[in-house]
Amino acid sequence: MSRLTEKLEAAGSVARRQHSKIEERADRVIAREADIERQADEAFLPHERMLDEAENGLAALGKELAVLSNNPPLERSTPLPPVSALLPDVAAGVGDLNQPKTHTEPPQTHPAAFGGVQLIRS
Repeated sequence: MSRLTEKLEAAGSVARRQHSKIEERADRVIAREADIERQADEAFLPHERMLDEAENGLAALGKELAVLSNNPPLERSTPLPPVSALLPDVAAGVGDLNQPKTHTEPPQTHPAAFGGVQLIRS
């Protein structure tokens, strides 16, 4: 019976030893996680930069398209006055440039700004 007891005790210690070895192996794998993550980050860094640039480009394009489509629309804007209020009541063309002068002013000088050059107003 002592031999059987020894074998049963030995069998029980195998399970404990193997359990400990499996835990140690799992701990080694867990300990490598940070290193593997760093390596993966370094490997994908150039790709991440390209993706970031693409996302920034799409965001900028989206902003430009929103401006072009007036999206979102302005809350409330003041309506423009009618065209007749903006244009003078004269015939189309060069305006009063062809009209004769009705008055003249003497030439003026501005020595500080123009070094004594005469400015002629017409």
